Amino acid sequence: RKLAKIFPYQVPSDGASHYYSPDGKYLAIPDKSSPSEPLSVFLLSIETGERRKLTSPPAGVIGDYNPAFSPDGKWLAFARSPRWSTDDLYLMPLAGGEPRRLTFDNMTINGLAWTPDSREIVFDSRRGGSSRHLWRVAITGGTPERVDTVGPDVLSPAISPQGRRLAYTQTLDDINIWRIELDAAGKAKAQTELIASTFGDHGPDYSPDGRMIAFTSGRSGNNAIWVCESDGSKPRLLHSCG
Repeated sequence: RKLAKIFPYQVPSDGASHYYSPDGKYLAIPDKSSPSEPLSVFLLSIETGERRKLTSPPAGVIGDYNPAFSPDGKWLAFARSPRWSTDDLYLMPLAGGEPRRLTFDNMTINGLAWTPDSREIVFDSRRGGSSRHLWRVAITGGTPERVDTVGPDVLSPAISPQGRRLAYTQTLDDINIWRIELDAAGKAKAQTELIASTFGDHGPDYSPDGRMIAFTSGRSGNNAIWVCESDGSKPRLLHSCG
């Protein structure tokens, strides 16, 4: 059944958090009443459809999204985005009070989840490099710690109620550089894979003498500038961008 009509919008990420309240009676939803307003988090009653505004982001920002209730029902975590691809994690008491900023990374957050004891929040971020990893931060604040048991390019974490399982989405972009041979008329004759790895390789550029190729690759774990011979052999790291 239809619960409510919300403002049509595109959030700054493709992730999603747990919207249900621990007692199953409410949903936390991002919504607004006009295009000029920032997104705010509202509490929506599943039984009556009544909604109550929880967050009030400042004017001129994209707003708040990805809300997640703590398992003990005392806190609401959410991402606040001042502009596209710039998010940080915020925490506010459901009993009332101002939100408190937990991270200062200005990095996109595509999802977050609470640990069962309501003491930590797990979220995805590119902090510390260009690859997206899972991080955990205490609700008291401090420097986030990376979840090293999970690989790179992950987002949208979910933790089981017992805390024994962690689910997440992993994105794998295998982009390679190809070379196309042209005939005398300038039409393509054949194409061959020139520079390849299990990560993204792109942006090739020949040196002025044609002997080398510079390109961008994530094969080292971070986006970096690499160079190789004109036939794609002998790749070497030139400069790390992470």
